[in-house]
Amino acid sequence: MLFPSLVNKPDSTKTVPTVGEKMAYGVSDFASQLMYCPIGVFLMYYYTNVVHVNIATVATLILCSRLLDGVSDIVMGLLIDKTKSPYGKSRAWLLRSIIPFFIALTALFAVPVSASETVKLIYIFISYNFAVTVVFTAMNVPYGALSTTMTNDSYQRSIIAIFRMICAAAGIVFVNAVTLPMVSFFGDTPMAWTYTFACMAILGCVLIFVTFAFCYERFPATSEQAAEVANMSIKDQIKSLVHNRYWLMLSSIILFVYMGDTIYNTANIYFCQYYLDDRNVVGNFNVAINVCKIVAMVTAVPFCVKHFGKAKSLAAATLIILGSFLIRYIFPQSIPANYVSAIMVGLSYGFIYACLFAMIPDTVEYGEYSEGKRQEGLVFSGSSFAMKFAAGIGTVVAGFVMDATGFDSSISTQSEGALEGILLTSTIIPVLFFAVAFVICMFYRLDKMYPEIIKTLTRRRQDALNAKAQTQAQTQN
Repeated sequence: MLFPSLVNKPDSTKTVPTVGEKMAYGVSDFASQLMYCPIGVFLMYYYTNVVHVNIATVATLILCSRLLDGVSDIVMGLLIDKTKSPYGKSRAWLLRSIIPFFIALTALFAVPVSASETVKLIYIFISYNFAVTVVFTAMNVPYGALSTTMTNDSYQRSIIAIFRMICAAAGIVFVNAVTLPMVSFFGDTPMAWTYTFACMAILGCVLIFVTFAFCYERFPATSEQAAEVANMSIKDQIKSLVHNRYWLMLSSIILFVYMGDTIYNTANIYFCQYYLDDRNVVGNFNVAINVCKIVAMVTAVPFCVKHFGKAKSLAAATLIILGSFLIRYIFPQSIPANYVSAIMVGLSYGFIYACLFAMIPDTVEYGEYSEGKRQEGLVFSGSSFAMKFAAGIGTVVAGFVMDATGFDSSISTQSEGALEGILLTSTIIPVLFFAVAFVICMFYRLDKMYPEIIKTLTRRRQDALNAKAQTQAQTQN
């Protein structure tokens, strides 16, 4: 064993993690954003404007990769539920992902620019899938599942999610604030992108280790539940998951939210370059978005979640974000209007992402309540699949709309049709996806049911313990 002092040591008397443990949990989402944020914000730009490959071709490769990524999420979820390690089911995978994380993030931005188009595309396909399909999945799915076992208190899960989202927002601010300046510092060459993300990868590895070292699994499945899930066939495990109606609803919300978000982020750097004549302003907007996200999570989200519930808070946030995109559409060349739009997006994201990540663990309990199966790994892998599949579809939608309207990365001045395509991709098209998410939120009722579900599950577990003790006593007699 590499770290015998860091085996899982849950203190059963501490049902709520300390502030330090919550922060230690959150920093791995900062690390996640060192890979996830560049993929959403800079990678397409790097492929088209630095490496010079066709935008539609790359979008197609990413779509194919996302389909593979979906399979890897489900496989990862099954692996977590069957993992037996002294470090715990989820923590063990965090440790295993550290070195691959460095390799994968560096390789993403190391495309051989002097190679032929075919070689570039093969390299892109392999490096993208290694990073997203393999490494990000092996790190992020168990990371999400870990929050389910840290506490079974729904409100405390919201607080953990807020810590996570604050760190994620800080990671996004960091990536957007330093990426282009670091690229310039290293010489603004293709190799400068490689050096930049190698540095970020080192930081990410350190943060993942912090989470592994200081977070613990307090409420894992009982030995009987773990054995039951381990003995289930894959077909039965997936069948049990899809019978979880609130997981299906939440995954659908995640799907549409992430599609809208990815389309917006993919088009954002092009919007800034061709509408505001400065690609660097995308960093300023994203900093504003994420600072406002943090402000919302620190000041308003805990109050609203406690008094109005997660689903209602989420629904209200989607309405605000619709208004923010419409402001950009009406005043596309106004920098002040775009800052107002960014502020509204940030405040909305504070609610949306804190609520989404706090709602996923609740569906684990609902699945245990309705189906009798506790499947932390599969629940989070299914939700992760929705996130990453949506990100792939969003990238494809953005790429194909821009390609269909005439975008050409080889020229400095785009046609009127191409400009209209960029505007639609960064405003109206995301609106459609967030609107669908709002409608689904209106039918989500798990917040009201959750307290009674926990009471029922607690009673079931106590009854099971009493029956087990009675059986043991009869055997001894």
